[in-house]
Amino acid sequence: ALWVGYNAGYNLTLRVAMPLLTNISRTMLPWTVHRPDGSFDLATSINNFLFTAITLMTLCYFLFSMTAFRGRAEVLYRFTRMVMMIAFGAGFGTGIANYVSLLIGRLDFIFSDMFGVF
Repeated sequence: ALWVGYNAGYNLTLRVAMPLLTNISRTMLPWTVHRPDGSFDLATSINNFLFTAITLMTLCYFLFSMTAFRGRAEVLYRFTRMVMMIAFGAGFGTGIANYVSLLIGRLDFIFSDMFGVF
């Protein structure tokens, strides 16, 4: 029973930790990106920096309490909240656009193919 319990705990720990470590390593993108010809890619470098910084700010937002954000840190707290609201809004808008696209396809099928209206 001790051996079975040890192996079950060991394997469960690996199954939980490995996806988490994989996600963390894929989040930390290189801040300096060079094209295959050796030139510096400014747009991708700025994108990687912003992605990493906003991810870290979002983690800090959820890990630390609001009372920890006073003074200058409060500006980062509000900026992070604004960025998260923009991201959630963009995700919600994309979902609604997908549903509207499906609705338009269904209505087109119903009115043109089934009833021959258009």
